[in-house]
Amino acid sequence: MTRSVASCVPVATRLPEPPSAGVLLDAVIAERQVRLDSLDAMTNKAGILLGFTGAIVALTALLDRWPLRLVVFVPAVFAARYSMAALKTVLLPGLSPAPLRQKVLMQPPLGAQLKMLDYLTARHEQLALALESKTDSVEAAGKWLAVTIGVLALASLLDGVL
Repeated sequence: MTRSVASCVPVATRLPEPPSAGVLLDAVIAERQVRLDSLDAMTNKAGILLGFTGAIVALTALLDRWPLRLVVFVPAVFAARYSMAALKTVLLPGLSPAPLRQKVLMQPPLGAQLKMLDYLTARHEQLALALESKTDSVEAAGKWLAVTIGVLALASLLDGVL
């Protein structure tokens, strides 16, 4: 009777088996969903920033001097521009049924999981770039909104409104 090499190695020293393609596929799908949720959150933040920018611009009507109003408008325009850039719809490639049918469904189960994993991994970079771009726009809009609030406060003091 012959013994296999694996049975001779103590249990504590055996290397763990690598995760299956199904586990990796589940992780990639979960990560994709987290990033899609983050895109939605950034869009919501951009809308809130745009609303606050509009409110700040409306408050400039309290200023009597036009030059002071224009000084407040300049950073407000930048805040609105970056907010609107972040509100821009991100077009991500969808799952095309025809190529997937040939690449995935015609494979044995493990091969299908690996093909699907490759397919989603290729789109992962596009999603990461879209999220980074939207995050940068929201951060810039927030900074410009802060500048706008500061300029409005200074203009109000100069105008004697406060």
